[in-house]
Amino acid sequence: MKTLVALCGLLLAPVARADAAFRDIKVRQAEAGIPADLDLAPARAGRCVRATYTPLTPDGKVPMNRFHDWQIDLTALCGAAPATAAITAAMPQHLHGLAVSPRVELAGPTRIVIHGLRFHMPGWWKLSLTVQSGEVEDVLRFDLVI
Repeated sequence: MKTLVALCGLLLAPVARADAAFRDIKVRQAEAGIPADLDLAPARAGRCVRATYTPLTPDGKVPMNRFHDWQIDLTALCGAAPATAAITAAMPQHLHGLAVSPRVELAGPTRIVIHGLRFHMPGWWKLSLTVQSGEVEDVLRFDLVI
């Protein structure tokens, strides 16, 4: 019985740590005046494209004040493959953007790589990915808290 209790504790410990980390993020957001209802999911869908970002870092997390790249996987929703893409980022509470200009690379019909992102301040960032697919321009907005 003791072995079963210990095994359950080992299995549930990562869940408890994840719950505590999520609560810590929400407390920090509230203290910083960051809206509590932000959708921090890494995927967005527009009229003609769905995009999901993945930071290309060793731990898969977005670092602060370090250059890194993102891979954005695309799914065409209306038949036309993305032809052009651009990205901008801003901190709504501070009224400024990135201190650098990342480079966008179309790495095939279903992938974009953003080179040279660097978030130089902690807090709430709003990224806008503009993707042109045929005649349709989608602007997908991602919220991010660093």
